[in-house]
Amino acid sequence: MNYSIPKVIIGFQLLVVLIIFIGHPSHVNADPFREAVAIYNSGNYPKAFRLFEILAKQGHVDAQHNCGLMLYRGEGVFKDTLKAYQWFFKAAEQGLAISQFNLGLLYYRGEGVAKDYEKAIEWFLKAAEQGHSSAQFKLGDFYSRGIGVKQDYGRAMMWFLKSAQQGNAFAQNNIGFLYEEGKGVSRNYGEAVKWYFQAAKQGIAAAQQSLAKFYSNGLGVPQDYPQALKWYRLSAKQGNSLAQHDLGLHYAEGQGVPQDFHEAIKWLRLSAEQGNAFGQNDLGILYREGHGVPKDNVQALKWFILSARHDPPKANHDEAVKNRDDLKKEMTPHQIAEAQKLADAWKPTSWEELSMASDK
Repeated sequence: MNYSIPKVIIGFQLLVVLIIFIGHPSHVNADPFREAVAIYNSGNYPKAFRLFEILAKQGHVDAQHNCGLMLYRGEGVFKDTLKAYQWFFKAAEQGLAISQFNLGLLYYRGEGVAKDYEKAIEWFLKAAEQGHSSAQFKLGDFYSRGIGVKQDYGRAMMWFLKSAQQGNAFAQNNIGFLYEEGKGVSRNYGEAVKWYFQAAKQGIAAAQQSLAKFYSNGLGVPQDYPQALKWYRLSAKQGNSLAQHDLGLHYAEGQGVPQDFHEAIKWLRLSAEQGNAFGQNDLGILYREGHGVPKDNVQALKWFILSARHDPPKANHDEAVKNRDDLKKEMTPHQIAEAQKLADAWKPTSWEELSMASDK
């Protein structure tokens, strides 16, 4: 989960910010700030930046943040992450949570400053303690992965919960994962489903895929193929390669839908072309068997070779290796060489490219 520097003061959230800071000495005369925002919204970024900069030098905390934002994005000025950092720092020192969060991101990424996870945590913590949900999520992420701190799933859960209770979908998804895996909490599929559902409703593709998996296998909920297929499709259409694989498998096996190898091939190919090892292995099987496509051992071997190159999950790796080695026994040296050549030339295709191609 990548984060981008968020726009939280300029634009539609302006009124909220003014209400929050009403009575602050630097906001006694808010008209120049309103004027700068209006000019920004009109698209005249150079003039807007000049006006924000005048206010920022007078100590106006929101203007300081906006200067940092525009410098980071290169709006109306040359992009300069160091100067962006300096303005975010001034606003953060005045206690502006979103600037504190942005400083954490800059330290995490090493933009404008040297990469420093401890500093990132320091600023994320300042913002999180003010209730900033994205900062709370990032702290949970750091604890869950052991970035800059000792891995601690209990602390990760604490911060994810604070963020999730404010509606942060990424945190909701991660809570679902912790309950599914029993990390930091006792394994509880019912709780996992509850949190995956909250994130899935907000469009998180990974949560949609996980929720579909639970419905497909009857984990924490009664088995329900229509619900599984609904969520698999939503996730697959966002480019989630695991959901594409799982959806393809439902069509190949006729689970919840009439068996349809052509649909299976469609979804498994999308998964495989993005580099998903499961999709590659199962696409290879359909080529080997001639289901939905003409039987083609060269194509089958190509996909088995690619799938076998992946690291664990070990079960899938072992299956791909077995499929690869067994098929080679049925092929000529020339066919094997051709498949190897195709595998070596293959490169993953992004979902953006794949979706654009399918629209043509």
